[in-house]
Amino acid sequence: MATLKIKLRTKTLHIEKYEKGENITNPLSGQSAYLIPDAVALYDWIMGINMILENSGVAGRKKVFVAATVADQPVFFGLMDVEESLVLFDEAREYFRTMWPKEYMTLLD
Repeated sequence: MATLKIKLRTKTLHIEKYEKGENITNPLSGQSAYLIPDAVALYDWIMGINMILENSGVAGRKKVFVAATVADQPVFFGLMDVEESLVLFDEAREYFRTMWPKEYMTLLD
């Protein structure tokens, strides 16, 4: 598996590099945008962190245990630092907005 490295202000993200772009639909607005492979990979990371932070009861906690699966196979287990994750989440959104502003407005704004 190839790794995509995205340099943010405080850290470099190492995420799975995708081979194909795809059309993504905003679940709230119904609007769609085509994303190139690197944009899809970062979008998926942003949405994944968002889902974890929204659904893990992080309020007032420093760390949360995360168990992630793909196709019912475990892919990640461990403690996630909430504060660091919030910072990286914001930085990743800013990077996405800078690199793909039109797509950001359609999908993440």
